[in-house]
Amino acid sequence: MIILTNICETAIIGMPFPRKAILCTQRDVTLFPPTEMTNKNDKNLEPNPAASNLKWTVMAVLMLAYFAGNYMQYQLSPISQEIMESYSITSAMFSKVFSAPMIPAVLFSLVSGILTDRIGAKPVIGVSLIITAAGSILRFFSTTYSVLFLSMALIGVSAAVMNANGVKVLSGSVPKEKIGFFTGIVLTSSTIAMTLGTGTTSLFPSLRSVYLIAVVLGIAAAVLWFIFAKNTVPVPKSLSGTSVPASLKEAARHPSVWLAGISLFFVMACLIGISSFMPLALADRGMDTVTAGSYTAVFTAGNLVGSFVSPAIDQIWRHTKAQTLILLLTVGLGTAFAWCIPSGFFLFLVLLLAGIGVGGNMPLLMSMPLRSGEFTPENAGIAGGITSTLQLLGAILLPSYIIAPIAGDDLPLFFIITGSLIAIPFVIDLIAFFRISQAKKQ
Repeated sequence: MIILTNICETAIIGMPFPRKAILCTQRDVTLFPPTEMTNKNDKNLEPNPAASNLKWTVMAVLMLAYFAGNYMQYQLSPISQEIMESYSITSAMFSKVFSAPMIPAVLFSLVSGILTDRIGAKPVIGVSLIITAAGSILRFFSTTYSVLFLSMALIGVSAAVMNANGVKVLSGSVPKEKIGFFTGIVLTSSTIAMTLGTGTTSLFPSLRSVYLIAVVLGIAAAVLWFIFAKNTVPVPKSLSGTSVPASLKEAARHPSVWLAGISLFFVMACLIGISSFMPLALADRGMDTVTAGSYTAVFTAGNLVGSFVSPAIDQIWRHTKAQTLILLLTVGLGTAFAWCIPSGFFLFLVLLLAGIGVGGNMPLLMSMPLRSGEFTPENAGIAGGITSTLQLLGAILLPSYIIAPIAGDDLPLFFIITGSLIAIPFVIDLIAFFRISQAKKQ
């Protein structure tokens, strides 16, 4: 069994935080530089002018690519009983099927980031969408548990590649100081996909019709990607002579990768914890399943609102470090104590704020390495691969394999532990931001 304290020690003690990277130069310490401080003469950090004209096209195909894989996964949630009966599987087996799309995220996020830096985003993401489309076709013809599981794992490939490389693709067509804002807009497609998948699938007449719409969506996403997507970021020749281990070592020495990755690790644990277990906790209080599901939907709605609102506030307020800490605190408190809030307006408000905290932090954290100045669009893929891997590990490991065994059937304890763990990235970020601010003053 994986021990929680070992994970925490690795996150804090094993984090490569070289003193030089924090105290050495202005480039190293300028996390989240304000717009007016951006170096306009640095061509490596400037968006491609030609790609800027295709900004909305790039965003549209990115949103469709994000939407496709997430929608296919969340189609299964409202028809779980029908799937278990059709394939003669247990609820535990269904849970494995539902989480199968996360397997490629752990295995291929880092690999896809390295490939994207070396051969470009269009072919890498395009191949991942073809694999997802193939998974949807395999699922349509599946009749056994093993084939269904394999098809769902294939469906998750595009989401894994998109999480690692979406910010890199955007960076070639939008100004650096607006990457967080546009990342938030693109990420809303994932939340919309989850909402539509969960809310509309039960309206379809049969299981095969559910699978068929996924096949159409998967093929359309792949075809439209190859037609409209562009390699908005040129592939640098300098990387061709650099080995993969050397590239990884160089990326891992930058603090922004670990600040973003560790924060996403724990934020995703809260997201999965509330989404999966809050309905059960509210039902244990005597709430009927419909009402409990409605309150959980408020959390999802907050996630969607946060993806839009948080980057917009960041554009106006321009205190990203403080905003990140406030949102982390909101997530932690909401996760730890929402289960005991009396039903009504205050429970609605707490879950909404917790959702805003999760959704609002995602674009800020995912774009952190690129906005820090430690990475350029040309080598941002490997940074996205590292942070995406940590993000998905948090979603998989913490709730199901660490916290749940510790808490057992005690759901309040589960939420208290999950929410309290946000203190880890909060303290790490607070110390790092303080040291960065002190270094700037020297």
